[in-house]
Amino acid sequence: MSPVAESQVLAFLTQVRNEGGVVFAGLAEKAWFGADEDAAEAAYELAWEVLHAGPWKDVPVVWRDAFSLSCLSLASCHHRANRAVEALQVLDHGVIMGGPLFRADIDSSLHSIIAATGTTEGSETSTGLHQESHPQGVSPNVHDIHLSRFKEAKTRREVDKRLYF
Repeated sequence: MSPVAESQVLAFLTQVRNEGGVVFAGLAEKAWFGADEDAAEAAYELAWEVLHAGPWKDVPVVWRDAFSLSCLSLASCHHRANRAVEALQVLDHGVIMGGPLFRADIDSSLHSIIAATGTTEGSETSTGLHQESHPQGVSPNVHDIHLSRFKEAKTRREVDKRLYF
C-alpha cells in the first residue's frame, strides 16, 4: 500500500474538522493511525453518506478527499487481512468518487495490491473464496473486477424484477 505522509493526513484532518467534519476526523484518525477496521468502515460510510446527501456538484471537495482517505484506510485493513478483492473494490470506489488530494496514493495502492497478489484466484473474500481465474497468471485490473461485480448485480436486479414486478 502507498505510504501517505503522517503530516499530510494530520493537516487534512484539521481541514476536515474546520469544515464541520469532527466526527469523521476522529474516526479517520483512529482508522489511519490505529489500523482500526471498525473505525475505517465507519469513516468510509460517513463520507459515503455525505457524498450522497445532495447533488454531486454541491459536495465540497474536502468531502471527496475525505472519502479518498477513508478508502485508503479501509483498503489497507482489507489488504492486511488478506482480502485483496475487497481492498481493490474499496480503492475502485475511491477512484470513482474520491477527490484529487489522495488520488496518486489510491492509484499507487491499486498497483501495489495487484502486484503483490498477482492473481485474485483463491483470494479470501467476506463471502467465501473468489474463484475467478485469469489466463496465464495475468492479474486482473480493477476495472475487470468492477465489471464482473456490475454484471452480477445486473443479473440480481433482473431476477428481482421478475419476482416482484
